Amino acid sequence: MTHAGQSGRRRWYDKEPRVGKAVEQILTFPDVLQQLLCETLIDYVEDEDRNNRLSEQLHSLGREKVLSLYKARASRRQYDSAPMTRDTLNGIGLLPDSSRQKIAGHIFEMSRIVVRYLKLCKNYNQTPNAGSVSHFFQLYRSGSLNSVEAALEQVRKRFEKMTQRPVMPGFGVVKSPKISKAADRVE
Repeated sequence: MTHAGQSGRRRWYDKEPRVGKAVEQILTFPDVLQQLLCETLIDYVEDEDRNNRLSEQLHSLGREKVLSLYKARASRRQYDSAPMTRDTLNGIGLLPDSSRQKIAGHIFEMSRIVVRYLKLCKNYNQTPNAGSVSHFFQLYRSGSLNSVEAALEQVRKRFEKMTQRPVMPGFGVVKSPKISKAADRVE
């Protein structure tokens, strides 16, 4: 997936299709989910940066990376209005290619977690909760995909129990329109 920027120039992540697809994936989510995703990703970016600095003490950023940081100051990119997303993507852009590929893997895995949760919410007519997504990301960050799977299964069971109970009139589920649209897009 190759897109050109507003001036017809390629963006830093267009040179690496997997990374470009990962960045585009982040940008498909509503702001609240982007924020949660980026709060976790920034930890991975900082880890990668720390590891890279240990291996090469002095390195040049290069003209293109400096230019992308300048553009961030001018707020010319789609994601510049969201500070956490901007800072995370700037951090990813400064990493070496191999580190960006690792981060792309985390983005895809975390996106799959969000999509599974949103599908559960949609299937059981429940309102998505940012706290749940944050909890899943904390489990993922701790390195335990099995714990994430177990937590998603607990949510499914809880939703299943909730849908078996009759709903009192006037106490139906109120859906968040932004998050509901994100769940619709993933199908």
